[in-house]
Amino acid sequence: MNIKICKEKKTKKLHNIKIARFMCVFSIFPLSQIVISCNISQKRFDQVFDNKIVFGTTYEKDHLHYRAIENVIKKYNEVMANMPNYVPIELRSIGENYMQGQDLLHNDLESKNSNNFYNLVSLPNTAASLLSSYDMLLNFRDDNPEFSLKNNKILQKYQPKILNRNTQKNIFSIPLFKSTDVLTINGPIMGYIFEILEKNGIQIENDFKTFVNKIKAASLNDRETIKTLWGSPKNDINKLANNYKIETIGYHTFSSFKELLSFSELIQNMFENTNDQKLNLHALGINDISSVINTISYASINANKQDFYTQIKNINGVERLSFENFRTVDKKISKNSSEIFDDLKTAIRSRALTIKNDDTYTSIYQVMHKYAMTISSSAGYEFYFHEKSSPKKDKTWLNEDELFALPAPSKYLSSDEKNVIYSRGSSIIGIHANEKEDLGTKLFVKWLTESETKYEFPLTLNGNTTTFETPTEHVSRMSSYVFPINQNVNEIEHHFNSFTKLGNELFKKILTDKNYELLEDIADNRISEFNSKLNAAYVATYNKIKNNEIVKDYQTEIINSLIFNLKNR
Repeated sequence: MNIKICKEKKTKKLHNIKIARFMCVFSIFPLSQIVISCNISQKRFDQVFDNKIVFGTTYEKDHLHYRAIENVIKKYNEVMANMPNYVPIELRSIGENYMQGQDLLHNDLESKNSNNFYNLVSLPNTAASLLSSYDMLLNFRDDNPEFSLKNNKILQKYQPKILNRNTQKNIFSIPLFKSTDVLTINGPIMGYIFEILEKNGIQIENDFKTFVNKIKAASLNDRETIKTLWGSPKNDINKLANNYKIETIGYHTFSSFKELLSFSELIQNMFENTNDQKLNLHALGINDISSVINTISYASINANKQDFYTQIKNINGVERLSFENFRTVDKKISKNSSEIFDDLKTAIRSRALTIKNDDTYTSIYQVMHKYAMTISSSAGYEFYFHEKSSPKKDKTWLNEDELFALPAPSKYLSSDEKNVIYSRGSSIIGIHANEKEDLGTKLFVKWLTESETKYEFPLTLNGNTTTFETPTEHVSRMSSYVFPINQNVNEIEHHFNSFTKLGNELFKKILTDKNYELLEDIADNRISEFNSKLNAAYVATYNKIKNNEIVKDYQTEIINSLIFNLKNR
């Protein structure tokens, strides 16, 4: 068997970053936090001019993401070499994941590395917070329009909140490598399930039938494998559906997290073999529980920032990061989170839901037909089906044409007012060097993000065929990441994989549909640590239930656990 194991480390490893040491004072659970760095002006330094712009990335050289950036840089150096203020671009690896990349960045800032530093990095927006603390952020806005990014309202919407920095008029971050969560669907398993449910009187809603029919058609090839692995359906399907209050199945079944959990519990109880723990069969798996919790918790308060458990307070003109809502149990967000926690416990106890940690991912099990659905990053497409070199119609593993996707749940309850889309991934962040390199950096970023010229780029990794597309179109298509401000990709969308198309559609809705709201983490390392500990607390709860240990209430298992772990990190 030759199956890719999903290494969504670039998103998930971010949550393990521990760079609190660069802050003057860091105590995460007092009422509020002052985040003004000590002696910022004394930390700033100039880099020696070496006639090159260094672009630092954590992507591996043999990976599609690296190759996409490499292709764009090669094209820039080719077409812009004779332009005034041009400085050649060089791509450099700065570690194997976000954690390593940001650690290297911190070390170079601390040592004032003026001879071998970077001009650009592709890292999460916490890197912008780090650079801000050293006064080394490069503003992509400039008085000279030749170098300045346009005053793009869409780009401004995606600017991260960097405390005590004006992000309304300035642009410090370009959201070029973005992803969100998707619900991955194993066609052979779900096609079989839909057929069984329909035979037992469960109706498929009209607007959902076309999607279901596609899944059923793609499920036939592996049908005997699924029947053997999952076993025969039980005789009381209709009664089970009534127990879980499932009368019809539609898009709402998958967009509401509470409904998805109920549907998953129904699936888990439908078959003879799903209770056999040795087979490891599950209806739903989640790779990064913190992103799911953040999304549905935010939706449960109708995307009101002031009611969320992480918020910004302005006290005497100073922006402060507060976790007061999280630790106060009578707040609306805590009450909703407690209800979500109870729903998760029920789903875990039924074995319908698994929560994975940093070392294991759902992709390999879904490829083996052991998971009906998973919630994962839209950038992980290539890991969710059998290798392309395998037989096209393999009957044992999940093939590419048997993989489907829907948006991950964007609400907790169907009645929630807003659909929340969680922004993941990295951005391009500029670093101050010297006058000439700063202008050269801005020139490259302007070309990269605003160029409407379609250049010839490789269509595939081996480069045997080519296509014409803009620089941002090439990066989005080849890397499976979304450039949210690029709204003109319809001409090349047919080249996108289904996950990228879906991510692109969701980011578009944030701009065009008032019922959709973006959730972007505040660019602060304490948020990263908070998410990491939140993830660990839910994984610990999952393991307790799995091992038949006592699990207490939300305050004990989650709130108290985070307070303890963050104080004793």
